[in-house]
Amino acid sequence: MIRCFDRKSGASSLAVSQSHHTHCRNLALTLHITGSAVLLTRLAVRARTVGVRQFCGDDYITLIVLLCYIGDAVTVDLTYRFGTNIDFTQAQLTSMTDAERHEVIIGSKLELLAWYSYTALIWALKACMLFFFGRLTAGLSMQTYVRYLTAAMFLSYAAVFLTITCGCVPIQKNWQIMPDPGLHCTVSATHVFKIYRTTLIRFRRYSSSPRSYTSPQPPTF
Repeated sequence: MIRCFDRKSGASSLAVSQSHHTHCRNLALTLHITGSAVLLTRLAVRARTVGVRQFCGDDYITLIVLLCYIGDAVTVDLTYRFGTNIDFTQAQLTSMTDAERHEVIIGSKLELLAWYSYTALIWALKACMLFFFGRLTAGLSMQTYVRYLTAAMFLSYAAVFLTITCGCVPIQKNWQIMPDPGLHCTVSATHVFKIYRTTLIRFRRYSSSPRSYTSPQPPTF
């Protein structure tokens, strides 16, 4: 997710320059279009190569990835528009109108939703790769290793999901603005650390996969 500006660093939300705002929006839009184009190209190549009726698990999960990617892009954009409870000081919130504070509450709710869509996107990409590895190792002893990684993927996603859900209780404090809900409900460093750590561990496992095959049987596609 992209956070381009922390409104606490300025006097108010009006202090954000229009050029910076436009640059941030353009950057997010460019990244989203590029990623969506890659996913759509992959689906188009598979559809032309094997046909839609011959799609495998990783092809269908690519559709889920695309939906999560769109959902994450929308929620992050709206969150940036409305602002969240981490973007404003208590003095700034006090000087706002009821309508403006309501927008901040909506933005805070959307940020929590963005965390769920963001993690779902990452783990859907992992699942897509594991399905692909499963096809490549069909009939080989290495497929057992892929199954272990699949189980680890589900467990790690459950851990991250619970971290986001239980990191701030009661859950309503995630979008509470007055009084200040506290750093554990506004700063998402715990979420970031958990996601990066599990992602790096998974990457090391992928890169250290055994490369010796005990069966001469070719993979089945």
